[in-house]
Amino acid sequence: MPLGDIALGLNRGQNREPTRLELILRAFRANRDAPLDSAAQEELRAEIVRGLFVQAPGLLVVEMAVAMFVAAVFWRATSTPHLISWAALLIAAAIVRWVHCRRYFERTREASDAKGWGRTFAFGTLLSGVLWGIGSFALFSPNDPILLIVHVFLVTGLSAAALTGYTSYLPAFYGFVLPAVAPFGVCLALDGSPSHLFTATLLAVWISIFVYLAHALHAHTLDRVLLLLGNARMADTLRKARDAADEANRAKTRFLANMSHELRTPLNAIIGFSDIMKNEVFGPIGQAKYSQYVADINRSGAHLLQLINDILDVAKIEVGGQPLNESIIDLAGTLKQCGQLMETQARGAGVSLTVEASTRLPGLRADPTRLRQIVLNLLSNAVKFTPAGGKIWLTAAIEPGGRLLIQVRDTGVGIKREDIPRAMEPFVQLDHAPRGEPGTGLGLALVKTLVEAHSGTLSIDSEPGKGTTVSVHLPQERLAPTALIHPAARKVA
Repeated sequence: MPLGDIALGLNRGQNREPTRLELILRAFRANRDAPLDSAAQEELRAEIVRGLFVQAPGLLVVEMAVAMFVAAVFWRATSTPHLISWAALLIAAAIVRWVHCRRYFERTREASDAKGWGRTFAFGTLLSGVLWGIGSFALFSPNDPILLIVHVFLVTGLSAAALTGYTSYLPAFYGFVLPAVAPFGVCLALDGSPSHLFTATLLAVWISIFVYLAHALHAHTLDRVLLLLGNARMADTLRKARDAADEANRAKTRFLANMSHELRTPLNAIIGFSDIMKNEVFGPIGQAKYSQYVADINRSGAHLLQLINDILDVAKIEVGGQPLNESIIDLAGTLKQCGQLMETQARGAGVSLTVEASTRLPGLRADPTRLRQIVLNLLSNAVKFTPAGGKIWLTAAIEPGGRLLIQVRDTGVGIKREDIPRAMEPFVQLDHAPRGEPGTGLGLALVKTLVEAHSGTLSIDSEPGKGTTVSVHLPQERLAPTALIHPAARKVA
């Protein structure tokens, strides 16, 4: 009974839903038994024929060796010229088939050509089988028990070889086995002695079993090849879908990266002109309401520009259009500068900001602009999500393993553990800031992208109501002696 029937029959008579394994087996059997279109049939035949030619060279070498061995064993019991002629023909046929296999692999093949290659292969096995059958007539020695036993082992061995090598293509199997084995059985039956008749009967039973096994192995081979072809098609479909998605993503990022001027220019104009109007550079506006509107326009334009800048930064990094301009920078000075830049914002939010960056910190090989962007984004997030009276710390240290650790800790609202992965996705905003300040949802995503561009990693540890710690780990290879820091970098920091 097939495996599928056994698995499905275990639950026969039980009133319950089929298991997942049973459903898979049913779907597999239904797919196996479904009729194939012409293209699928050609592909299946091509794969089966390819398997034949892959295994054939080894079997042919064994066949030539067996032919020489048989000639040596029967040397004294048979006419020498006939024995030499038979062995030579058999070896020549094996060589011709071996050359045919070489030609198969040397030529460009199409699936539609498989039928012709299969026919020529089957003809070759038929030729070998007929030659072995002729040898059975010529080598039959009914009065020599030793040679008769050798003959029996020879016939069963040939059947076993055909069972292992030719069952995937039944015409090749029958073309070899029947001509090679039947003559020996006929010789035994015609001899008429009870022992030989009994041996002929056993041989018939043996061949019947081999035919049954051949059909079972043939069905198994078809199932295996169909499964392999299905997996290959699925993999090809998934690969094409992935390539299409990657191309669509690259097209999107290329579009965004190329839109920098078109988007920034009008926004800069809106912000610049509204700023002039808000500050009444050329005189008073007249109505206080207009001043409020101008302030709203200016604030909205600045917020939109920040959003577009973040999107464009991510897009440029993704397509490789924003290479890092690396140099050896003063790490401690850069962190202190970032703290000074955020001090006003933190003071306005009623939050204390502490920077702990020792002057003993080594230099860092990084893009100074991007490093400041990383730190400022993290500090801005911390200020935004920390209520008045809270605290923020910016620290840097060398870990025991040699990596650089930059941390921003706060006593803010915190993040649920299960929401941390989503917090680093673009355009995701988990909670509203305590002061209701608008956000782009790109801050952490941009930071993560910039950190990874520096071969680093970003991690978040947070608990609602207790605060958040964002850790930036940079590899040891990016650290450098402070003596290598350029004086200009010290001045900027």
